[in-house]
Amino acid sequence: MDNYYALVMAGGSGTRFWPLSRKKLPKQFLRLDSRTDSLIKLTHKRLRRMFEPTNIFYVANPDYAPLIINEIPEISESNIILEPMPKNTAPAIGLSAAVISKHDENAVLAVLPSDHYIKNEELFVQVLKVAYHVALDGNIITIGITPDRPETGFGYIKKGALISNIEGIDIHGVEAFIEKPNRQKAIEYLSTGRYLWNAGIFIFTAKKILQEMDRLMPNTLEVILKVRDILTKEPEKAREMFSEIQSISIDYGIMEKVSGIRVIPADIKWSDVGSWGAVRDILSKDSYGNVNIGENILIDCQDCIVRSENKTVAIIGMNSIAVISTDDAILVTPLEKCQDVKKVVDELEKVGKKELI
Repeated sequence: MDNYYALVMAGGSGTRFWPLSRKKLPKQFLRLDSRTDSLIKLTHKRLRRMFEPTNIFYVANPDYAPLIINEIPEISESNIILEPMPKNTAPAIGLSAAVISKHDENAVLAVLPSDHYIKNEELFVQVLKVAYHVALDGNIITIGITPDRPETGFGYIKKGALISNIEGIDIHGVEAFIEKPNRQKAIEYLSTGRYLWNAGIFIFTAKKILQEMDRLMPNTLEVILKVRDILTKEPEKAREMFSEIQSISIDYGIMEKVSGIRVIPADIKWSDVGSWGAVRDILSKDSYGNVNIGENILIDCQDCIVRSENKTVAIIGMNSIAVISTDDAILVTPLEKCQDVKKVVDELEKVGKKELI
């Protein structure tokens, strides 16, 4: 297992978590409440069940490196790969695979987000170990989350035939990666039992992903390999070169075009913590389904989440809403509209209130 590595994607901005999440302190560095660690620290602790710190890498923009070290002091600066500028997940993963493969040409990587929540960590580790084993044969594996509701906020994976079972873990083929559906389609997907949520977790050898990138994105890979060799020595030149490559996700750039991908269905009690509604689902609630973070007052309320840092918020007779208060902003939204919070960030950008972003 010395050649097994984890690559944590830590560059996201978490706009759906406004007003708590800001560019200078995005979602992955936030605590869901005062009793929990930050999401990135929870991710690191989860990975430490399987890896030594030397085999856990982070990829992020340079501004986030001090935040990573602050949250995870045991991580060496050399284990933080600094992407010259945000170019979506395919270039970030390609650059990281190139960096790690230079250190270990036999590296097997698990790529996963820094800001997700997994309750069943024991099953997650079991699934990950099987995925590494399957990846050694040159396969790309993804972990598909067993859905428990007709969710329209996630992409889906249509699983194919059962290929094998290792230590009680099923490995299936992948028939298709599917974009976020409308509600009617999501209900249909749930009823068939053949569709899984796409959690953005992939396992492959560094050699395999670089081969696929060479086949499907040769111009991008050419630049990535040049950037890798000057990344720390000539950061400005690396930034200039990196700026020329296409911004594209790993799903669009690679996964949707590769045949023979495997998926492991897993009921690991996962959440992408992608909205304030998702936070309410995760945290402990009172007998009326409310989550109260801070010294707030809720009267005749049900299924609400209220968070306030330094002031008391009172709400009366409300159902299924989020009220999030910080020192300089307040968000009030029905939980069913939580996915639209990023539109607030877009509007703030448009009207020039960059200090609130």
